[in-house]
Amino acid sequence: MKKTISIISCCLMICLLFIGCSTNNTESKEVAIIKNDLKSYFSCYEKGDFEGMKKFCTKNYVDEYFHDGDVFGNLTAKLVDFEEIKYDETAMKYTALVQIECMPTKISALYNRDKPDEPVNTYMDLVVSVDNGNAVIEAFAY
Repeated sequence: MKKTISIISCCLMICLLFIGCSTNNTESKEVAIIKNDLKSYFSCYEKGDFEGMKKFCTKNYVDEYFHDGDVFGNLTAKLVDFEEIKYDETAMKYTALVQIECMPTKISALYNRDKPDEPVNTYMDLVVSVDNGNAVIEAFAY
């Protein structure tokens, strides 16, 4: 009887180990996808290629934040670094905090009237979902 219980316990432990590794592996793959797609998004943003950026965004995000010649008050934005990418269990989505260097429009709160031709260093916190091997920006995290 003790031998049977030991064998069952070992089998359960092995199953839990594989499940745990599988979850971490999936999450690390999704983080890699997010990083790759956000690099592509900001590569387009840096050039002012708003049409290229749209393929990395939901329709609602595009409708809300894309304007004539700017996105969320910025003419261009360059990715500087990934600060943090984490999974929100409740929302079942990721948040990606990124450091950017942007050129804001004259009506943006980030616009520096004393140095209008100098980029502004700031952060964006984005809500991102991963589906079918693609990352899609849904909103700004607040």
